[in-house]
Order: sequence, then structure tokens, then C-alpha cells
Amino acid sequence: MTEIALGRGRTGDVEPGAVPEVAALGNRLTDLFNGLGVTQAAYAARIHVDKSAVSRCRAGRRVPPQAFVDQLFTEISRHLGASVQEHVKDAVRQQRLDALRVTNPDAYELDSLRAELDRSQRETYRTGLLIESLTDALEKKQRQVEDLTGDLTRQQIDWAAERRESAGRYVRLREEQEAGATARDQLLRLIEELRSQLAEALRQRDRAEEHGRQLRARVLSLEEELAGRQGYDAPDLPALEEVQELLGEL
Repeated sequence: MTEIALGRGRTGDVEPGAVPEVAALGNRLTDLFNGLGVTQAAYAARIHVDKSAVSRCRAGRRVPPQAFVDQLFTEISRHLGASVQEHVKDAVRQQRLDALRVTNPDAYELDSLRAELDRSQRETYRTGLLIESLTDALEKKQRQVEDLTGDLTRQQIDWAAERRESAGRYVRLREEQEAGATARDQLLRLIEELRSQLAEALRQRDRAEEHGRQLRARVLSLEEELAGRQGYDAPDLPALEEVQELLGEL
């Protein structure tokens, strides 16, 4: 990365095309925005931001805050009636981090930690769903074993009675009991497998929760550190041009 052509003041703006990573992000945001079918001014009014801010983000002159990108995903989902696919979201988020890395290393470090924390939280959530599913399956199989064990007990009583009265009926009852015993053994093996999977899922959840706690602590620590630095350029602050334009309109 060669010299970065920053705009005036501490706005975070760059000259159009000066930073390839920012330009690539702007192109991707423009492609997404074009699918909304609204004007730039109307969209800016919809999400309550200045239209010049939307313009700079689309033009590859500014790295938008993650909230801006997430809001765009939300508006696209509403327009299409379906959620934006996760791999698309991940690709755009990574492009934004790549752009931050070369324009604002402090913000890049903090947002990278936040992104990792988000992934950890999603993993914790998915593991929780898996635990619920495995628990339900395990309880269902255990009830089936209990019911099957009761059936086998009744069959054994019938078997003893039929053994004295009818040889043919006795053979059928014996075959039914053997089949029931085989089914019960299969269920018991499945229950053990489910228990093993559940135990591993619980361990995964514990690891994910601990990782999330560590990440949250690192995020808070870095936020405090950056807040204490002189001259830190917070990525979510409005651009100087936005303020000047608003004052001019007033």
C-alpha cells in the first residue's frame, strides 16, 4: 500500500480511487444498493443519514461503520422478502475490514475483535440449538426404550402362558420377543451415541462461551485504550463535510 490520499481534517475520507481496498468496498456496496430500486437521497432519508455520507461510502471515499453495512443488509432483506445469504454478508464484512486495515489500523483492530466476538456468539447460539435437538432426541429414544421394555415384559408373560397351550402361538411370540429385544438393543446403542454427541456439544458450548468472555474483555480493554489516546479517529463520527453541509442548509 502506497501513500494514502486523505481528505481534509479528520474526516477519514480518501481521494477517489486512492485506496484500492476502499474502492472495492464502495463498488460492492453500490452493487448491493442498486438492488433496492430507490434513489440515493430517498435511501439516506430512510435510514436517517446525510445523503453525502451515503455518496462517499458508495464512491469508495470512506469506510462506513459496520452499522451502515448491517442496515443495508436489513433494507435489502425487506425489499427482497428474504435474508441476505450469510456468505455474502461475510464477504462484505471482510472487505470492510480490509479497507479499515489500510486506512485506520486502530479501528481495524477493534472491529476485527468485534467481528470475532460476533462469530463466537453465533457459534454459541448454534451449539445451543444442537444441544436442544440432541436432548429432545435422547428423551424420545429413552421413552421408546421404556415402552419397548414394557412390551417385552408383557410378551414374556404371554410367552409363558402360550408355551403351555399352543406350540404355534408360542413360536410367534418368541419371534416377536426376539425382534423386540433386537430393536431395544439398537435403541440403547443409539442412546449411547446421542449421549456422547450431547456431551461433546456441551463441551463445545462451554469453550465458545469462555472464548466469548475473553473476546468481550479484550474488546472493552481496547475500547478503553483507544478512547484514552489523543487524536483517535473514531470511525462512526460524522465527516467534517457532513457537518459543514448541514450547517449550510440550516
